[in-house]
Amino acid sequence: MLSAVPIEMWRIIFAYACIDGGRTGIALSSVSKLVRTLSTPYRFHSVRLATTRGISKFLTCYRIAVAAAAAEEIDTPRVRHLLLSFLPGETDMICLEGPVVGRDVYSYYEAKEAWNRRFAELTSNLLSLVGSHLETMTVLQSPGIPLPMIRCQLPALRELTLLGDDRLFVRLPGEPPNAYGLLEPSDNTFYPPCTGPLDFDAISTAPCFPALRRLHIVDGELKRVPWEMTLPVWAKLAPHLNILRISCARGPVLRAVQQTLRAPVPTFPTLCVLEIHPASEDPESVALAAEISFPKGADRTVPQDIPEKISSRAGDACTWRQRLEWEWQNRM
Repeated sequence: MLSAVPIEMWRIIFAYACIDGGRTGIALSSVSKLVRTLSTPYRFHSVRLATTRGISKFLTCYRIAVAAAAAEEIDTPRVRHLLLSFLPGETDMICLEGPVVGRDVYSYYEAKEAWNRRFAELTSNLLSLVGSHLETMTVLQSPGIPLPMIRCQLPALRELTLLGDDRLFVRLPGEPPNAYGLLEPSDNTFYPPCTGPLDFDAISTAPCFPALRRLHIVDGELKRVPWEMTLPVWAKLAPHLNILRISCARGPVLRAVQQTLRAPVPTFPTLCVLEIHPASEDPESVALAAEISFPKGADRTVPQDIPEKISSRAGDACTWRQRLEWEWQNRM
């Protein structure tokens, strides 16, 4: 059957097939040696990871595939699209919910500390390994499982989507105390290879996302540090940002957007499109969104087919998880 179809045609088929986060790539590697060899450059085209154990296994598998490709003198496999999902019930860290006693809190803190260390090391290794060719990334997270900060350099990343918070990439010097009382070791601890908050002089010289053109933020109710403090930082992290989309936008992020747009010197000088989707259940957000003055020359784009609703509760977050996963696949 394989010989009846030109090899170039099979390569096109493999390229279109491997956009489901890795399931098709895994299946292709088990068909035959020939199929595994032909599909190697495409099997890692899109990758979806949800646990630290999964990241560890992927790193091993990917390194083996890269070494095999070099030995067989075929194209090196590249990860172009990455989705990281660390939501309750899916990732390998529990959420501290309901009535708890001191013993539960201590055990949770101990477990979260260990998980943070594994997460920071493995995720940093992952982005270091695939970062030079990564084009799109979506990060799904929950206030119940805060993520520690990682340091990364993603020179080819053009699209980034963040559910709820940006603390995976942004920690500021002298952050205010935790306003929500969440028990989170990474609020005052940094895990290797990350050793401290952002160095603004360093990121001004070498931005983390120099090629980023589109940033999509889905606002969350329990953001650890307010948007008015972190949103302007993205102008330094991604100095060539063209499209900023904010979904389920509530008062704080809308006021932060208005503040950055009114700055005497443009905070986002290359911004062309600003998409604002106010939280539909919050009348204040709808009113604030209507009052935002868009930058001169920018387009106001508000698609009508996107469900603009998100909640900090894990059950409601599933709506956005599914929507963002669909968008991630659809934009490949």
